Amino acid sequence: MPQNAGINSAPAHVSIFRHLICFLNPDDLSVTWINAGASDFLSRLERDGRLFELRAFTSPTETDLNDIQRSLFKDYVKKTLTMAGRFEHETRACEALRQLTRTVLLLLLTRSKVEIRAACNKFLKGEWESLWNKCMAKGHAHQDKLAADPLSASAQKDAMAQKQARAGNLSKANQIVCLVLKPAFGHDTLHKLHEKTLVGSVVFDKQFWRTTDALDEMRRHDEWLNIQEHSFSIKKIGQYFRTCKPLSAQDADGW
Repeated sequence: MPQNAGINSAPAHVSIFRHLICFLNPDDLSVTWINAGASDFLSRLERDGRLFELRAFTSPTETDLNDIQRSLFKDYVKKTLTMAGRFEHETRACEALRQLTRTVLLLLLTRSKVEIRAACNKFLKGEWESLWNKCMAKGHAHQDKLAADPLSASAQKDAMAQKQARAGNLSKANQIVCLVLKPAFGHDTLHKLHEKTLVGSVVFDKQFWRTTDALDEMRRHDEWLNIQEHSFSIKKIGQYFRTCKPLSAQDADGW
């Protein structure tokens, strides 16, 4: 054994999905993803804090999908969320898979119609790292293009987007606008946000807050049960989120 073996060597990465392997059926799709290295790749993204890096790019997605493409996309989102459900007690693993679900749209649909089917097949085989790296490369290339000539054809693009919007083609108008947007994120973004948003005290005053026993007692009363049934039912909550106005909107400077 070499004398310097083990000195200054990085510790082996321990996957946050290691507890899943022992109780999977051999025909489970998750086994394919694990054997292909997809779960290890996602675990490394989570460890390195890179789960959100694709969201730094303005990537228009294909919206005019045929029935097969739409069905595949829904199926993969469902399978990913099903896998996340198996980690309800493993916070990091569950959250990583939920973030992946939000990113599936970028991984599969930021391509031409011909490429979408191939991307879906790659996702099914567990080639997530390949899909991720390709999206990153496209995002960096688009950023470099905007940085090199940020004002090129901006007036023409603006006029074209307005024309499409007035004609009712909102998806095309959105795609045109997104193609020339520059992300607001940069090395000084966090500092600017701190200056714009003053952070108050996060200490919650529980002086007049009911005790746990008092809350449990309140929930047993008929009055509360009626309120819960009529105002906090699944139907009411769903109706609220479908019709409520957004609590915040983008600032004029893009944040």
